[in-house]
Amino acid sequence: DFALHSPKYGVYTPKFYGYNQYGMLVNTDVKGVTISCPESLGHVIGDTTFYADGTAREGALTATYQGATVSMPIQILDGVDNIKIANDSIITNGYKEYTVDVQTTIGENVMNISPLALTWKSLDESIVSIGEHTGVLKGLRNGKTQVVGVLGEICDTMQVNVEIPEARVMPIDPNLDITTWKLSQTGGKDVVATAVGNGFDYTYTGVSARSPKIVLTKTFRLWSLPDMIRVRVNPGEAPVKNFVFGLRANGGSMIYHTITPAAITANKEMVVDLPTADWCTATDMANYPISLISIQLNMNASKAGQVYDMHFRGFETVYLDAPEAPSKKGDINGDGEINASDVTALINKILSLADYADVMCDLDGDGEVNVGDVTALINLILK
Repeated sequence: DFALHSPKYGVYTPKFYGYNQYGMLVNTDVKGVTISCPESLGHVIGDTTFYADGTAREGALTATYQGATVSMPIQILDGVDNIKIANDSIITNGYKEYTVDVQTTIGENVMNISPLALTWKSLDESIVSIGEHTGVLKGLRNGKTQVVGVLGEICDTMQVNVEIPEARVMPIDPNLDITTWKLSQTGGKDVVATAVGNGFDYTYTGVSARSPKIVLTKTFRLWSLPDMIRVRVNPGEAPVKNFVFGLRANGGSMIYHTITPAAITANKEMVVDLPTADWCTATDMANYPISLISIQLNMNASKAGQVYDMHFRGFETVYLDAPEAPSKKGDINGDGEINASDVTALINKILSLADYADVMCDLDGDGEVNVGDVTALINLILK
């Protein structure tokens, strides 16, 4: 930017480019540059962001880097009469604070306004708190309310939906009902799917087919602000090649994201994690809620006539801000519940088909992980 026009109360964070002595561009994002301005023009937040809250209508911003300085003219424009909150509604998780995005439009340009210019309040302070002079909010309990921003005669509102994760890892489809899923396959026949806890067992007989695949379809509006989607599966001897997730951000079109594991070991449980930041802008609150629509497993050729047993142990969302709760005794697979799927997980541990901590699996306290622990786990479930 060789000259800048900013609205009153606007905020601007310059981006700096670096050139060598020959005039060649060598860095498109120089760090460590500080900016300054006359108090009459505004002030600088954190050495990097200009806030146009002064009385002067024009002046200059000065950038300093390792003793070198450069200035850029700036003109302050009117435009506070059409200030509005950028999002009609957002989701917050009760752990992260969120600074309300405020904008104005000058001509064809949408420009950011500092929330410091407005006075804020929450219509239900038991659900959401917000700094009166900062516009920084935080969810306090699950529910919905509105926050209100006022500047002179301008008033705008935003709905805040507070969705606090109950655990760091939560099942997407608790107590899964397999009849609510659509399952389809090429390269297999005689499919049998049986719900087990928060997942299901999947059996099929191999047949010859082009582009073999298994498609699991059910639309889930995912809770809160998940950092990642997780699938835990033991492929058995099924020739799984990769996983394709069908996803949709709020207001967007369906997209597909492929994950190809570095290695897939037969008869051993694997964890497939898809970070939200890998397929959408995770920091943009307008993208939430996000939805998981389908999971496709692309396969290599199955042997005709061979029966394959696959075990989908869980479909989960992961919330890294949520505290990691102490594991329950008997919760071998870490899904927050103690049921038959933990018995299977423990047996897989004993057979060296899965890796779980010995301290979690030694349920009878004899210092070894063996069949005695399976008996102890079954007794724990039956209590």
